[in-house]
Amino acid sequence: MYKITYEDDTTFFGGQPNNSKWNEMPDKKIISIDYQIGNKRLVMKNYDGYNHQIEQAQTFGRGQFLTKIILMGKEYDRVTKIVFDIKNHTVVREYSVLGREINGGLSTGWKKGIEDKRGEFNLFENNS
Repeated sequence: MYKITYEDDTTFFGGQPNNSKWNEMPDKKIISIDYQIGNKRLVMKNYDGYNHQIEQAQTFGRGQFLTKIILMGKEYDRVTKIVFDIKNHTVVREYSVLGREINGGLSTGWKKGIEDKRGEFNLFENNS
């Protein structure tokens, strides 16, 4: 699902949304995260911090299913969120203040990035 490149040029490969391995990654400064979700690829780099959240819904008799993947990059006190809506097949960019990024509250699981750089993201779509 994703590849992380660290400041020391080492990499870490994450798992699937139901077992992302986010909490298993080394405690090192991240330079970039390269996510592949369906036919979309998102590259985020040069942020002060990185995070991600998933949203799931539950139906009677069918169990839980993934509805959204939210990828976040932090610059100072501003958070850029890229929201993949799995159900509606859409991708939107949102901004929030740090501490109010998920439903008006603080999210946990932030990983260190590179400070004093300008964060950027690029979204690619594979149409083949």
